[in-house]
Amino acid sequence: MNTKGLSNQEVFDKLLEMIENGETVTYEDLKECVSTRSIVDPIAKDDALTVFFSGEDDAFIKNLSSGNNSNIRIIRRTEASKFLSDKRFEKILKM
Repeated sequence: MNTKGLSNQEVFDKLLEMIENGETVTYEDLKECVSTRSIVDPIAKDDALTVFFSGEDDAFIKNLSSGNNSNIRIIRRTEASKFLSDKRFEKILKM
């Protein structure tokens, strides 16, 4: 399965089509999909500070990751994070 260059939506469409066609989505398929997702924060400047957070409540995290503050780099704003946190990914994992 090659998903390089595809958007998250296109990858999910491809995975769900495989399932609808009776094909098995393997661990290797999912690993390949995740490995081709971008880890670049599209808002952050090159010299932005990378912020990792743990233990904070969801409201704090949403507030930090929303908006256009280009001085900080936040993993939640990346394509990879959005892919992994998508409900469709969770659904596919449970199949």
